[in-house]
Amino acid sequence: MLKPWGFQCACSMCSASPQEIALSDDRRERLFEIHATLTAAAQESSLGRERIDVIVREASALIELEGLHPLIEYIFVFARAYMSINEVALARRYIELAEAKLALYEGEENSNPEAMQMLWAELKELAADVDEEDW
Repeated sequence: MLKPWGFQCACSMCSASPQEIALSDDRRERLFEIHATLTAAAQESSLGRERIDVIVREASALIELEGLHPLIEYIFVFARAYMSINEVALARRYIELAEAKLALYEGEENSNPEAMQMLWAELKELAADVDEEDW
């Protein structure tokens, strides 16, 4: 596939069997579904804590399996899902994780510092609304 550019890729995905590629495609498709589900749930507060926990664990496992650790957008979605059900401490945990990953993968050149600031502001407002002292 990359021969026109003068090299043969030897990464694990390019050298994987068709079955392994299909499994990876299925996992990535499931990640897209999870993103959509949690995004909708965050907007509608339609999922409970237990269901969000299950979905976040599943997504985290898929991200690990696929080696997609820089998918910070998913961590934002996890935080917003927890915020939608007033789980301030869990939302904070995921915002802190997103911040750490941004520092690790983007360093000082954070491509979207406004998004991080907005998420912290939303959490602070939520914490005040639900009277969470240790936000």
